[in-house]
Amino acid sequence: MRNTIDMHARTEMGSSVGEASTFIIQSADGVGAAFLVDDQLGLTAAHVLGDSEFVRVLNPREDGALLVARVVAREESDDLAVLYFQRAPDASPLPLADNVEIGQSVVAVGAPGGELTSTRGAVTDISDDFIRADALVAQGNSGGPLVNSEGEVVGLVTQLEASTNFAIARPPQELSALLARTPVQESFNEVGVESSDYTFPVAIIWLSLFLFSVTLAFVARMAIVRNRKRRLIRIEIN
Repeated sequence: MRNTIDMHARTEMGSSVGEASTFIIQSADGVGAAFLVDDQLGLTAAHVLGDSEFVRVLNPREDGALLVARVVAREESDDLAVLYFQRAPDASPLPLADNVEIGQSVVAVGAPGGELTSTRGAVTDISDDFIRADALVAQGNSGGPLVNSEGEVVGLVTQLEASTNFAIARPPQELSALLARTPVQESFNEVGVESSDYTFPVAIIWLSLFLFSVTLAFVARMAIVRNRKRRLIRIEIN
């Protein structure tokens, strides 16, 4: 009985840890989930994003606070994508599991219907390409993590098994490989440009445009005044 209680408590811990680091994605292609794996990096399923370069990300722990993330890596063949949050979310990154075992208790965290939820199950099948768990999932779970009782990610949910609605997820080694292939520093430089880097040039451009518009308006006004004076002179002469 004690082992059962301990396992239940550990599963609850995995569920709470997973939910604390999972976000809700809203894109033109629907609703899905993403989870944090670094201070400003997240993982999700590519099909959730559609063709979007930027996505709206909701933080359900902050009354639906809106974050913006950019897609910095996308692999359609594996249905995986890496996100860069332009503002670091107030959440702890989830570690990727080193190993996965059949029978291991897991929790699938996702956002069916746009609400963050979690369902329990156990790993039932493992291969180089996928992890199968008998945790029930639905549309909106895509992109969410499959978390073990230690709060480690054992997979990223990309689809559900049609006959059972059980979770099918990409294994942690694929997630690690994708992160290793992602040019993180270059992505940071492209996406996370500090406004101070461009403040002066942008100010000059805006000032130039403003002065040009003011000058143009002044010239146009003077032309109108001159035309009116010419008309008055002609009327007086006539």
